[in-house]
Amino acid sequence: MLRAGRQHAFGVLLAAASFIGAAACSLFIATVPGERLDGVELVVMARQHSIDNSLFGQALPALASVLGAQIIALPRNLVVTDLDLAAANASVAGRGSINLRGRDLRFAKFDRSHLRGADLSGANLDGASFTDADLSNALMPCLAQEGDPAAADRSGAQCTRARKANLARAKLSAARLSGIDLAEANLEAARLEDVQLEGAVLTGANLNRARLERANLAGVVLREARLSAASLQGADLSGALLQLANLSEARAQGADLSGRVSTGRGCAIPSSKVPTSRAAFCMRQIWPAPSSAAPI
Repeated sequence: MLRAGRQHAFGVLLAAASFIGAAACSLFIATVPGERLDGVELVVMARQHSIDNSLFGQALPALASVLGAQIIALPRNLVVTDLDLAAANASVAGRGSINLRGRDLRFAKFDRSHLRGADLSGANLDGASFTDADLSNALMPCLAQEGDPAAADRSGAQCTRARKANLARAKLSAARLSGIDLAEANLEAARLEDVQLEGAVLTGANLNRARLERANLAGVVLREARLSAASLQGADLSGALLQLANLSEARAQGADLSGRVSTGRGCAIPSSKVPTSRAAFCMRQIWPAPSSAAPI
């Protein structure tokens, strides 16, 4: 081995440099720049929370290729799955949430990870995957709304984008998503109880079987959205835009349909808290069964 090393000294040095470079890039570039997630301590803590799928195993794909004598480019998207990042961050930084404000996390994968209370305000999450992830109490409003999170004015604000993101079965209870763009996102069977979604864009989104009890959906855009069998009991849908939305078999007892709920079916309800009979009457026009749906 020593003789081979002397004969191919340049090759050995090149291989060592490639190994060190891949490890450094994976740790400091493939992770989240500028955050404690870059620190070795948090990497170790995250690994302890998920031995089978450690952060090193997810963040060093190029290193495995180098060891296999195949050198490939590092993937640009972040892959951090099956980890409790909230617990790891609390152990290292002394706080229970991770700060990802304004980050470019397009096509990142956080499947089955715990991001409770994470701050993703103004982040770009287009195409990202949060399947079965825990985002309870997460913050995803527009950055310009920091002083007034109840406002949903998107003009001039850097709002969180999550177009075509996959949030199937994700837990988003009590999350603040005011003004977020979730166009064509997959939120099937997601837990969205008590969520703040006022002014959000959910055009073409899949919300089939989603739990939206007591959710604030005031002024939300739900054009062509799918909410089949969704739970909307006690939700605030005042001023919502529901043209061509499919809400067959949705449950909306006690939902607030005040203001002008635009449905394209001529059903605007002026009362604030609609009684069950009134809601059922309107639901026959807004959310008919697929067999009786009339073209708009």
